[in-house]
Amino acid sequence: MATGRGGAGEGKHGDHTTETDVERDKDTPEVDHEAGEAGRPPRRGRVSPEVTQKLRESTSKMIADGSHVDLLFDGNAAADRMDDASHAETDTLDSMTVKESSRRAEDGMREAASSGTSKRWYARWKFWGFIFASIGGVTTLVLQGLALRPTKPDSPHADDAARAKEVLAKWKALPDPQFWNHMKAYVGEQDFSLETQAYLMHYVAVFFEGPNENLPDADVTLLSELLQNAYLDAAAQRIPVPSTAIYARLAAGLDRTSSPNQPTAPLSRRTSAQIAMCALYALMDAEG
Repeated sequence: MATGRGGAGEGKHGDHTTETDVERDKDTPEVDHEAGEAGRPPRRGRVSPEVTQKLRESTSKMIADGSHVDLLFDGNAAADRMDDASHAETDTLDSMTVKESSRRAEDGMREAASSGTSKRWYARWKFWGFIFASIGGVTTLVLQGLALRPTKPDSPHADDAARAKEVLAKWKALPDPQFWNHMKAYVGEQDFSLETQAYLMHYVAVFFEGPNENLPDADVTLLSELLQNAYLDAAAQRIPVPSTAIYARLAAGLDRTSSPNQPTAPLSRRTSAQIAMCALYALMDAEG
């Protein structure tokens, strides 16, 4: 079983609580991720940068005139329904390891961070911030509403909703190696705590459809340990954000490992995210 400590740079303060990330984001400047921040290279290879820029501009106008409130509410309601459906599907799995990790994510996000911010709100903010290359929390969750809620053709937000759905559809169509390499860059840039990364993996599993392969616990354990060891090797090499090694390994692809009667085939993005969530919780437990 993989055990050991996290890298000194993980979460910038060496702990694995979302409060660290929330407090740090209070001082995060409102910048365009496409242009990059001072001292950091621009994030490259994003999906539809022109479209996401237009969406952020439209969302800023909505917030300024107060027309964003219904989108914010409806988006969170739609995300809640998808959360509930994902939780019900997880309950049908044979793997107790995946079930336990899923429940830990759900329970953890019910808590409030030290700043009073909801961890669920924070986790969704960071997931959709990844999708839309957006920093502002309210802006990002309005974009969630545009992407998730049904929109009638005569809606005043119909064009923006179509753009948001187009961005999400392109992420879904992106080959998994590219997707996980984008996630690696995002985590490396943001230096998220392990807890926040577990929540991100939860939402990758929730918002990206795909087969939910019913792996036995033996397979889940072996694959989780493979990801944990990738993290520990990176920490031993003093890589600044060692958890980026997890996403590099996911980009290389995970296969079924311990079932001789099962054909070897790459696991879906959804299943890979659930295994990564298991690995992240195991690393948190090992760190104490």
